[in-house]
Amino acid sequence: MGKAKKVRDSASDDCDCWWWLIQNGTPTVFITIGLFALLVRVAVSLHPYSGAANPPKFGDYEAQRHWMEITTNLPVKEWYRNSSSNDLSYWGLDYPPLTAYQSFIHGRFLRFFHPDSVSLFTSRGHESYLGKLLMRWTVLSSDALIFFPAVLYFIVVHYNQSSRSRKSELGWHTAALLLSPCLILIDHGHFQNGTPTVFITIGLFALLVRVAVSLHPYSGAANPPKFGDYEAQRHWMEITTNLPVKEWYRNSSSNDLSYWGLDYPPLTAYQSFIHGRFLRFFHPDSVSLFTSRGHESYLGKLLMRWTVLSSDALIFFPAVLYFIVVHYNQSSRSRKSELGWHTAALLLSPCLILIDHGHFQFNCISLGFTIGAVAAILSGKDLVGSVLYCLALNHKQMSAYFAPAFFSHLLGKSLRRKHPIVEVLKLGLVVLGTFAAVWWPYLYSTQSVLEVLSRLAPFERGIFEDYVANFWCASSVLIKWKRLFTTDSLKLISFTATVITCLPSMIQQIKSPSYRGFLYALLNSSFSFYLFSFQVHEKSILLPLLPATLLAVEEPFIFKWFTQFAMLSMFPLICRDNLVVAYLALLALFILILNAPVQHKVRETNYLSSYLGSATMFFILCCYFVLHIVYLTMHPPEKYPFLFEAIIMNLCFSQFVLVTLACNIKQWLLNKPVKLEEIEKKLI
Repeated sequence: MGKAKKVRDSASDDCDCWWWLIQNGTPTVFITIGLFALLVRVAVSLHPYSGAANPPKFGDYEAQRHWMEITTNLPVKEWYRNSSSNDLSYWGLDYPPLTAYQSFIHGRFLRFFHPDSVSLFTSRGHESYLGKLLMRWTVLSSDALIFFPAVLYFIVVHYNQSSRSRKSELGWHTAALLLSPCLILIDHGHFQNGTPTVFITIGLFALLVRVAVSLHPYSGAANPPKFGDYEAQRHWMEITTNLPVKEWYRNSSSNDLSYWGLDYPPLTAYQSFIHGRFLRFFHPDSVSLFTSRGHESYLGKLLMRWTVLSSDALIFFPAVLYFIVVHYNQSSRSRKSELGWHTAALLLSPCLILIDHGHFQFNCISLGFTIGAVAAILSGKDLVGSVLYCLALNHKQMSAYFAPAFFSHLLGKSLRRKHPIVEVLKLGLVVLGTFAAVWWPYLYSTQSVLEVLSRLAPFERGIFEDYVANFWCASSVLIKWKRLFTTDSLKLISFTATVITCLPSMIQQIKSPSYRGFLYALLNSSFSFYLFSFQVHEKSILLPLLPATLLAVEEPFIFKWFTQFAMLSMFPLICRDNLVVAYLALLALFILILNAPVQHKVRETNYLSSYLGSATMFFILCCYFVLHIVYLTMHPPEKYPFLFEAIIMNLCFSQFVLVTLACNIKQWLLNKPVKLEEIEKKLI
């Protein structure tokens, strides 16, 4: 028995390591020091690098860039071979193959965003602004993906030994490793850019804000039997990790679809599978079949929060960077000082942070793919944009809110090309190919496809749930839609209303496609779906809020006004989740961003603010703040228990309608026919 116990204890050492890590609060210590260490690295990268502007051979920066050039453009067998294409006397590779593979990966990254920086021969001594930003990013990401996790692993093992009693040294030791001055100087200094650090600095601050919000409660915390969205996401990880892919959407004894059954497209299921494997590696109990229902251990919650944070960092943040690079790299844009403000508006969106890192969801993935798709189309990569948008649509079906805008803009551009039918066929094949790749495990039978599709349209829940600031909920105070009409009738009515309100925006883009018009179309089509489609949630306001933020510099008033009421529309949900403190903190941060000096000059006359007038705006803002206070401090009459929610929803609905009308008018004012060449030469 003693020997068996010894073997068992040895086998569970790794699990005990990680359990000790959590009990001692090390995650917070490590993440805080780690983020500070990343900020220090960013600060150092502001300074010059080895060989900056010093031809003919420059220095180590050029060496690393040249290796990326060689590995990206030549076959692997020629990387170490002297030839007419690879002059080894000019920074030839002199490190083992793993360095070459790393250079290849980084080179592919550079080629995707800035091909000129790694083009064969012509890129020697390349020191463009974008190239320097991307080069600095490769070092920073290498640090974050390899060095930082290795330090964490060492700290966990080193301080979990029973012989070590001075555990208070852990924080100091972590700082000594992550803030090694020699390493930082060589990697992030030795190896001048200005604005690149704007994105990285704001990004790191945005991550800190997300970490702070994740310390608060989540949806359904300690609220059995079904808990909330946190449990739904965890349960999907449980199902996808333990059952074969064909059973993920099928009701069975192992998968009770009435208990948080998967109701999102396959890409969400694959994401749940990856995250589930991650949880099972560190904490198997959190995703064990059946027994993990309602699992809320400390380690489980930490790992769940980490899955959202990593999704943000790996998908949403790079997508925002891609958009910023494209949007501010256009020759027509001269006000580059707005870049930092716009980056902050995107990365510090209070509604997205509250829903993903407070309430608990993964909207950052589908919205990240959507931003990437928009950026690709703005840069002329329509096929890439189509693939990215299809991925967004296959992650969350609500991304269909943007479908009319993507369809009409791409169709309008295709019709103006030399071979419009060929262009349309190319887009169609890319879309079909992407869908086929995502749905491949379910294409073996029609029944299997129908099983998945049936889970994506929950018509049985009614035309709206809870209190959402759209037409059906706001008007239900006077018209009892659910009593007067059957579900089938309501589906037809809502579909017709959505299509009719989308049509003006679509027609404008087919008739006169432009990049600025495309951004307005995204906002207008998503608003049509939010206001009139079937089964809308409070959280769906994130979809129209995204294009409003992309247009924040062009339409600062609409962005500010809309975001404030988007937050208010979610306030009852936030209160149910006990996230009021996080809400108020993010609202205060948002007000600070709104009043940044860079945005004091508004480029164009704003029809919405002119229409409302200063007195009306002041009155509405007073109502806005009073409703917050009333909802937190007063109880509604017993006869009308949802009175405050109804007032909030109707106030928000009225403002959303005004924003929609203003943006549709602004889009049609752009209706000046232009040639395709002009469209592709300028962003706005």
